[in-house]
Amino acid sequence: MKKSGLISILVLSLVITSVLSSCKVAETAQLKVVTSTSLIAQIVERVGGDLVSVVNIIPPAQCPGHFDVKPSDIQKLADADLFLLHGWQ
Repeated sequence: MKKSGLISILVLSLVITSVLSSCKVAETAQLKVVTSTSLIAQIVERVGGDLVSVVNIIPPAQCPGHFDVKPSDIQKLADADLFLLHGWQ
């Protein structure tokens, strides 16, 4: 192999090494999850742990069929990364 080919390989390996060594793992932001019932909220909190931020729309003691959606609930849904609906009826 020629001397110039060897130098090219060395320079390329140095560039690749310096690029890869400067890479670091990005911090993960919490996943914003909105749930329709407290049952699903508890499951998501236990499974997701510190990786999720859970907001429940319907209060635990209220029947979902009698719940009226407020504009603030719609805003929570718009800000969420994921919406989980408990469609049991």
